[in-house]
Amino acid sequence: LDTLQTEAVDLIVADIDMPRMTGIELIRTLREKQENDIPVVVISGLEDDEEIMEALRLGGTDFVAKPFKPAELVLRAKCIFQARALQATAEES
Repeated sequence: LDTLQTEAVDLIVADIDMPRMTGIELIRTLREKQENDIPVVVISGLEDDEEIMEALRLGGTDFVAKPFKPAELVLRAKCIFQARALQATAEES
């Protein structure tokens, strides 16, 4: 989170199961306290659908199950950026 204060970030990839802060806590903090709209792709090897759904309900942009191929993550990121570009274009019109 400290990096977001000093660096421009276009996308965050966060695991649901992280040591200091869960991915769900990260999304909650991003959306509630910092009020930003940085897309967050959640990754997880857990089979707990409730945690995945909670991450998406809180504002996670997409979900990728582990194990995954790097190309899948790249493709999902491209889709997110394309959707955001289309949205920005539509808002300008």
